[in-house]
Amino acid sequence: MGIIIQHQAATDHSAQAASVVLQTISDGLGPGIQGIVLDLPQVCHYKHLPVESYELLSLRDVTGTTLTEHKMQRYSDAYHPKGDNDWRVSPLLAPVELLARMPTTLLQIAGADPLRDEGIAFAQLLQSLHVPVTLRVYAGECHGFRAAALRMYTPAVTAASDMEGFIKIVLGATLADSPSWTRPHT
Repeated sequence: MGIIIQHQAATDHSAQAASVVLQTISDGLGPGIQGIVLDLPQVCHYKHLPVESYELLSLRDVTGTTLTEHKMQRYSDAYHPKGDNDWRVSPLLAPVELLARMPTTLLQIAGADPLRDEGIAFAQLLQSLHVPVTLRVYAGECHGFRAAALRMYTPAVTAASDMEGFIKIVLGATLADSPSWTRPHT
């Protein structure tokens, strides 16, 4: 049975999910991890964004959303006060030999999120290293849109459906066929 790692954004937590997978690979323990879902990820500490390599306009251009550049920087500093230039904090900066060994990856990106461009840059980097990547950008959505009541907000339902489809494909079976999966009450 395979393992899928998933984490929805909570500032640096999604970066930590990617970093845990990279550390596991680095330690030689990664073969069981078949996939990772990065949902609205921050994949690089703002102090070390490789702006010379990527067009990262959303950080300053996206305004009036739940997450602003100032808030994102404040949260990043709270989680990592030193702002270390360390791939375990910023998976976008990980050695390419580790990134090339990442499992099949789903990146779910909000189109009106200051983190949009770094998430897209991470997807492009993984694709350039021949990592199987599915990139979903939900146009016009702000950071945290998935927290909306799933049954009432179409983009959140779509994102949840995209994640379920990804998991089914990666694991090669439907979730309903799994003995550990139970259908939620409706």
